[in-house]
Amino acid sequence: MKTNHRQWVRMASLGLLWLLTWAIAGAQPHTPVTIQSENKIEDVIFPTHDVMVCVDYAGLNDVTAKMEAFALPQGDHLWRCEAGVGRKFQLLSNRVFYDDAVGRFYIGNGPVSAIAAATGQVVWTLDFKATGVVRWIRPGQDKLLILGADRDDKVNDYDDLKKHFEKPLLICANKSDGARLWSYPIDKPDDPGDVHVFHVSDDSAESLLPPDYDKGWIIIKGKYLVCLESSSGKELWKTEKTAVGMPLIQNGIVIANVDKRITSYHIADGRQLWLCDKKVDKTSELIPADNELLLAVYPGEFKDGRNQGSYKLFGIGTADGTQRWEYQKGSDFVEIENIADGRIFIAEKDNNRVVQLNDGKEISREKRKDDYAMGCWFLENAIVDIGKKGLLCRDLDRNKTLWEAKHERSKRGQSFMLKLLKGVSFAMQAASSSMNQDRDMGRRAMQEAQQKKQKDNLEKKYNPQKRGRYESTLWDRPYNQNTEYGTVARLGSSIIFPTNQSKVIGVSADNGAVEWQVDTVDGNPWPYFTPDQSLMVVADGKVAHIVQLE
Repeated sequence: MKTNHRQWVRMASLGLLWLLTWAIAGAQPHTPVTIQSENKIEDVIFPTHDVMVCVDYAGLNDVTAKMEAFALPQGDHLWRCEAGVGRKFQLLSNRVFYDDAVGRFYIGNGPVSAIAAATGQVVWTLDFKATGVVRWIRPGQDKLLILGADRDDKVNDYDDLKKHFEKPLLICANKSDGARLWSYPIDKPDDPGDVHVFHVSDDSAESLLPPDYDKGWIIIKGKYLVCLESSSGKELWKTEKTAVGMPLIQNGIVIANVDKRITSYHIADGRQLWLCDKKVDKTSELIPADNELLLAVYPGEFKDGRNQGSYKLFGIGTADGTQRWEYQKGSDFVEIENIADGRIFIAEKDNNRVVQLNDGKEISREKRKDDYAMGCWFLENAIVDIGKKGLLCRDLDRNKTLWEAKHERSKRGQSFMLKLLKGVSFAMQAASSSMNQDRDMGRRAMQEAQQKKQKDNLEKKYNPQKRGRYESTLWDRPYNQNTEYGTVARLGSSIIFPTNQSKVIGVSADNGAVEWQVDTVDGNPWPYFTPDQSLMVVADGKVAHIVQLE
């Protein structure tokens, strides 16, 4: 599988491009509460709704997370704590994992420490030799799933990191003490980052958060497609031929690209239900487009940190696997921006394209504007393109400019990105696919929460909630909401945008005017958001400004 450079950049900046809407026209933030941290604030995490933790990562080789917690919203100091998180070259942007059920968070890529959110007490620590490099942790009701490595040698450079990624190990552990219950070595895929793990409930009831790992199955996509018994880790079935890309799970069925044929299997017993009538390329993911169609995406060749050359989209019928159409006019694929109103919105390095969903025919092509090529957000009847120079709002065809807000974006995310990109492309490629899975699951969980607050469907953003593969895999909360792209939330009619001019501003979604601002000392501030999006915390050097958004 060839992963997507822009997807990695999003994760490399510790972020999710997640834009949320409140139907409260003209809302204004409250006066900020300012707190002083002992250390520079490199990250802000929210282990519970009423606690924020400011983090400074210190150390040249062995990195320590220096954490300081404050109560929300008043900012009272709670505790200080330190924990090792791994060596410099093994640190991934996914390094904090949340456990709502017990008010705890897990931090580190090996070693990993379990921290009590209320007190800062280190409940337990897993040594690096017990896990290898940890890509992620997914808490269940009484157990944890950990994607680590079947190695224990130190990581001194990116070559060492690659060796860990080439021996993936799925670990099931007790939440109470971190003790290992079982483990399963995953066969190495051609792309070390092409490892995906899903928990599937064994009944038709709505999935629980957190999931019950004593029930159901675990689907693994490594070199092969594998099904385990969740309670014991026992292998139940495994494909004979190799698989590539992220599978799709829906209604007791797993659909995957096996031997370049999109194939459907019954999860409980591994029976093949259908086989696509035509071969496809090495797809990166399968995306449900509607009730009858899924998209198989071949993003092109991943080289020099991004997808290059021709890419392909395949429209596959979900009932019998029939390939209905193939699209291959574009090049330098970035992402599927949106699927709405029978159209597929595609972002490329140099162009934006729109393709009909029912037959794959191209509707339009528009050259991307360099200053606004870092992502987009769909309003009801408009698209807001996001970039280093600000925001550009146009109609859905991107033909008519509605407004333009010119503001230099904060360079804080950019500098972090450039620091990470000094490594070999493997680090970008290997980490992005597994983290991309968590990002999208987080999007779905966030959207479910937000739907309860929205009075109108103001947003027609590409909706990962419709993706069947996430029905039984909601195990991560969508935190680390800082993004490389700058537009991270909405307050009423305002789009929140951090600038490099010592302020975070609220830009009107109606006309692009600045409606309010939060002034800072740091020239490149960065906003973070609580899980319910009711509070914004602006990192400002050693200072944090807590702003109530509701």
